[in-house]
Amino acid sequence: VMRNVTPPDHLEKSMSKERCDVPLAPGLGLVLDEVRMTRYNNKFGSDGLHTALEWEPYEDMSRNFKMKHILSVIHRKEKAESTMFIGCKTLKKHTFYTGDVLPDILCQQSPNDEEKKDDVSSENSVVPDI
Repeated sequence: VMRNVTPPDHLEKSMSKERCDVPLAPGLGLVLDEVRMTRYNNKFGSDGLHTALEWEPYEDMSRNFKMKHILSVIHRKEKAESTMFIGCKTLKKHTFYTGDVLPDILCQQSPNDEEKKDDVSSENSVVPDI
């Protein structure tokens, strides 16, 4: 919850069954930082068929890879595009609505919406390169 932007009661409302708008965080920087195989190891690690999966021997290699190939890219992209800054800036314009009715601004169609509907059918058949 961003201080002085999100209404204080919105966090509680977002955990209820009532429909509410929860803004998404920018995806840049969302990283699985640690792999834990505790349940797998407890269930299969000593059954005679499998071996326990241990990551400790690879921690240095993993940390170096993360710094070189993941965090450096995130830092470079954030510095160039300011995705987190822009994401936080747009929160001030967010409505944080609750209930079954969408705000009018979300229900308005743009003139290009009809053209986009025609393009969607062909886009769904092919997975784009990332």
